Amino acid sequence: MGAPATAGNPSRGDWDGDGDDTAGGLHNSNTADFHLRNTNDTGVADIVYRFGPGESAWAILGGDWDNNAVDTPGFYESATAQFRLRNANTTGPADVTFNYGTPNDGSIAVAGDWNFDNVDTIGLYYQSSAQFHLRNMNSAGPADLIVNYGLGNNNWIPITGDWDGDGDDTVGLYDPATGNFHLRNSNTSGEADITPFVFGTPGSGFTPLAGDWNGDGKDTVGLYDAATGTFYLRNATTAGVADWTFVFGPAGTGYKPLALARSLDGPTTTFEYEATGRQRLKKITLPDRDGSGPQSPLVINYDVYDNADNVTQLSYQLDATTSYVYVYTYDKLDRVTMVTLPDPDGLGSLLAPVTSYAYNSLTQLWKITESDPDGTGGPLPQPVTEYNYDNTSQLTGASGARSEAYSYDVNGNRTMAGYQTDQNNRLTSDGTFTYEYDNEGNRTRRTRISSAQANDYITEYEWDHRGRLMRVVSKNNQGTVTKEAKYTYDVFDRLIGRWLDPDGATGSAALVQSWTVYDGYNPYADFSASGSLTNRYLYGPAVDFLMARIDAAGDEDWYLTDVLGSVRQIVDTNGTILDRIDYDSYGKVVSETNPAEGDRFKYTSREWESAVDLYFYRARWYDAAVGRFASEDPIGFAAGDENLSRYVGNAPTNLTDPLGLQQQKKPWRSGDLERMYGELGMGRSPTTEADRQALKGLAAAKGAVVLIDEVALIAAEEAVLSTIPLDSRVGRNVCRRPFEPELREHRGRPRSSYHP
Repeated sequence: MGAPATAGNPSRGDWDGDGDDTAGGLHNSNTADFHLRNTNDTGVADIVYRFGPGESAWAILGGDWDNNAVDTPGFYESATAQFRLRNANTTGPADVTFNYGTPNDGSIAVAGDWNFDNVDTIGLYYQSSAQFHLRNMNSAGPADLIVNYGLGNNNWIPITGDWDGDGDDTVGLYDPATGNFHLRNSNTSGEADITPFVFGTPGSGFTPLAGDWNGDGKDTVGLYDAATGTFYLRNATTAGVADWTFVFGPAGTGYKPLALARSLDGPTTTFEYEATGRQRLKKITLPDRDGSGPQSPLVINYDVYDNADNVTQLSYQLDATTSYVYVYTYDKLDRVTMVTLPDPDGLGSLLAPVTSYAYNSLTQLWKITESDPDGTGGPLPQPVTEYNYDNTSQLTGASGARSEAYSYDVNGNRTMAGYQTDQNNRLTSDGTFTYEYDNEGNRTRRTRISSAQANDYITEYEWDHRGRLMRVVSKNNQGTVTKEAKYTYDVFDRLIGRWLDPDGATGSAALVQSWTVYDGYNPYADFSASGSLTNRYLYGPAVDFLMARIDAAGDEDWYLTDVLGSVRQIVDTNGTILDRIDYDSYGKVVSETNPAEGDRFKYTSREWESAVDLYFYRARWYDAAVGRFASEDPIGFAAGDENLSRYVGNAPTNLTDPLGLQQQKKPWRSGDLERMYGELGMGRSPTTEADRQALKGLAAAKGAVVLIDEVALIAAEEAVLSTIPLDSRVGRNVCRRPFEPELREHRGRPRSSYHP
């Protein structure tokens, strides 16, 4: 929030990192001591330390400058236009020093998270021109945002906060003459989004504050009376009396207040684990789905585990009367054999849909039987799909509810009618299109074989030096651009930006742009081009353990996924099916009932980019129409497949590849690894290279055992560890791409991914 450079400088910070906002914080400008309190009540300081010079007129401000969830102080010296920021609430020098603005230009320092990256940065407000100059980095440089807001030369005081709970701090103004607060929900020029309101006594000389005083995910306002040392805090951005009133610090001493206002990510999702034993996940709670406070919490209970750490029952408590219960059944070889979904209305009044899975003697998925094909809980005929494989475990066909047939050459390339492959295992034709590649095996061009008029007669692909797809252009037969898509990635190769011109040079359709924020490698929230929140996503404790989406209004929809994690249905909280998707075995969408209610998460919970007809599999893009990646594996032959473009060894019914690097059968359980650790006597942390090599050797040895019983099966599956490095946390594996952070898979995911 804002930090006016006068006596009584409000700032922002969470001094103890507990996520609770408090207003009790003072700076003694005579001694340079900070006195911080961690609760909104009368009492003594919880934290006292010294930072900066005494007898200083420097403006104070606070923020999370280094993204460690703890807010710390900073100073702005107008005479030199210099910011000095400290990253710890302890005595010491500034950790970051830089110049911004012009010395003695009359500006007022502010701080906030202007760009959703969870790092607070600085800004300046110019009263004469009513302009905010905001910077997205704590370093010297020009303003990244210039916002015209308010009236010039009116002595209004700047204040910043997350007024609408979307995770983005925006600007506001306080008129001390009238007591009016004028708050805006975006860092763009315009008028107040929230009806101006009066709080406190006009002309009182109180200092304005901002913070999330009641933990509802939205910042509201407050006032500090230096004469009495009293804080007055309000829990709503409307006129009214103070909801909190307390005294902190000595009265009339010229102490300057620091107000806690950390609300970077709105409502907090909590995860609870068993206190003893395996410490398995027991509960996920989203206490306030839209940040407005009054909604009942969303609770996801991991009710029952079996002795092999498989989740056998999940329940989702939406309110006092509605609960969805999911039951998973496993055979003695730890394979999912049945998934029982809740009845569609969650009240026990309809038949519960059941999906059954049967396996052949080689542990391959053989048959799927659905008891509720339309998802309504009604007694329709049960469709059955059966699968066939060759002697190398490649899928050769499906029969029954679906009819599919596949054939391959000795390298795993398709040989059905129209398919042609070159000597580098690169697909050159599928009977509908021809394909071209660059020297690194990235697809660069797709051309229709037929000369019939088509808007996608030619599709061109552009890649950067890291092998990331940057641009896709579709053209008609005349070479006119009919569609253009561009993609933006962060330094960790996560897809953060999408830009689409849906009709190119042939029409005037509006451009479509969106941005995505991540939690590790899982997309956490989507934003529009203007920065407005559109959806948040709820995951279980694993990569691609997709559970629910929550829109900006706090309304959630649930993903119902199959044994591979593919989204089959999306339902609302009333059990109404919003969208139903069917795929062929390789993930091509063969039917979708209501695409307008669907979204990009589809096959194996990966992201379907309809603009380019490809799935984003993190390290690579996957073309389900031909069952191949559009580029070669960046880890080369280390993945264990001599065909660098083949998808999961042509075994899509049994394997997944969430990273686009290497196939896997299922997440690893802590118990599986612990048994092997015990055999080697290495305890719970095989962190050294020697330990890892020993584990690799044991896994390889076990992998040679004939698959005739449960022990041999588990051992053979764990042979995959011979190509996957381990980190130090038990029960996780890591597939590393050079120079990238680890993608960790957490324990606790049911072997079936059929969950909301």
